[in-house]
Amino acid sequence: MISISGLFGCKTQTKLTEEKAESGLKLIYKPKRATYSGFEVRIIPQKPDLELHRDISVLLIDYLSKEFPDKEINIQLDSAISFVDCGQDFERVVCPDCGKEISMDFWQESMDKASKANFLDLSVTTICCYTPTDLNSLKYIADCGFAKSMIVVYDPDSKINKSKLLLELKRISGIDFKIMFAHI
Repeated sequence: MISISGLFGCKTQTKLTEEKAESGLKLIYKPKRATYSGFEVRIIPQKPDLELHRDISVLLIDYLSKEFPDKEINIQLDSAISFVDCGQDFERVVCPDCGKEISMDFWQESMDKASKANFLDLSVTTICCYTPTDLNSLKYIADCGFAKSMIVVYDPDSKINKSKLLLELKRISGIDFKIMFAHI
């Protein structure tokens, strides 16, 4: 277990553990009273290929552990881009240009193609209005995205001030994030 106070000489008592994952590293903050209901807040960088560094991740967990006391917080630091979904809340995909619903067949084919290239090329041209875009820029109902790094807050309160949270995360890291709610 790693104490953030030991890393930065500050007085915070946030305790972290690290686990090696298949394609990276996972930082875990898990207080004794943490619960899990299947509801998660997933936070990803807006740029899919952006990699969170460990030192920034520790600062983010320190902040989030104060915003979400008694909640488990994980940060997955991967070397590969993956699709980050919203779980059961996924409804449909919409064209960012014309607003028409994109067929699941077209989206699945596009996802399969991108997956074969390890999501390094997310480009796609919509079939509704032939707009060149990318899979990350499509409008997902509910929100989804692509990322190398993901922050997860387990079982948070349902009332989250997204604007405040996004501003603080950017202030700490200099990174623009996207917040998604997931029911697993």
